[in-house]
Amino acid sequence: MGAALKQVGVGVGEASIEPTHETLKLTTNAVKKSGVKISPPKRKTVLPIVFWFIGITSILSIGLLLAYAKAMEPAAPSRQGVPLLLRTSIGWLFQRRYKLSLDKKDLAVQEIATLQTQLQEQNRLLEVEQTIRKAVEDTSLQREKEFNQLKSEFRKEKELLEQEHRVRKAVEEDLSKKEKEFQETKGSLESLKEVLVEKGVAKKLSTPGREDELWILGKSPERRQIPRLDLSKDYNQTIILRVESDGQSKNVKSFANNIGLEGLCFETRHEFKEKERIKLRLFFFGDRVPMMRIQAKVIWVKMDSPVNRYGIFFTGLEEKDKTELSRYIESKS
Repeated sequence: MGAALKQVGVGVGEASIEPTHETLKLTTNAVKKSGVKISPPKRKTVLPIVFWFIGITSILSIGLLLAYAKAMEPAAPSRQGVPLLLRTSIGWLFQRRYKLSLDKKDLAVQEIATLQTQLQEQNRLLEVEQTIRKAVEDTSLQREKEFNQLKSEFRKEKELLEQEHRVRKAVEEDLSKKEKEFQETKGSLESLKEVLVEKGVAKKLSTPGREDELWILGKSPERRQIPRLDLSKDYNQTIILRVESDGQSKNVKSFANNIGLEGLCFETRHEFKEKERIKLRLFFFGDRVPMMRIQAKVIWVKMDSPVNRYGIFFTGLEEKDKTELSRYIESKS
């Protein structure tokens, strides 16, 4: 539009404008190309027609008057007024024509000014439209960039989830396989234990919490050939003992936890020192075993709350008592 205005070369504030046919044609073409709908000012088409009608009628009337005057030659005074009237009419016609020409120029100037104003307004609207379109395009590009970024992140997240699912499935399959192997191994181990117990190669321990363990002669970590017998307090497999010590003013009564040919273990609230020598009296319940008197020594101490545990080693066990004790252990094992 700016180019069109430059081609037209018309300024709104110019004082003297000489519109030509070519100028009007260029302005009209520029308006048509820009798509601006222009409503040109309405021309007064009726007045020029009336003017020309009156002018032609006056000229014809004057001609008729001249012809009539020539025919009427004796009337001299009237002949002098006819040329004056004719000159006046012709002057008025030329003045009117000049005024119409000026009006036409003013009308062309108004049309060009209106076209220029409308072109400038259209140019402003196009600039606003271009700015809005650029903002929309920038926003669209930004949204598209964000969308692609979110799409990429979603794809990565999906791949991680699929990988995690595959790993979890593989771990579950491996765990299932290991569980199956463990159950098979456990079944085989239980069968082997039953066979070893039936053949007398091993014995099941009766210690609370260790019922599933076996004692195997010559293979068990137990240093004794015959393991200690685990005892209870139900008077079917029970040994009550009295402990005499120089450090205690009274005899200490307690239940034996387990017993073997070399020693025993018991618990009590009283305190004994390690390597302290003591005297024991054993009372057997649930079997016909006579009371035994044994010289012993404390070999280890475990201070637990609320009772203390002591490991006792027999230092003086008579042969007959040893035989009875061995029979008792074998019968209860």
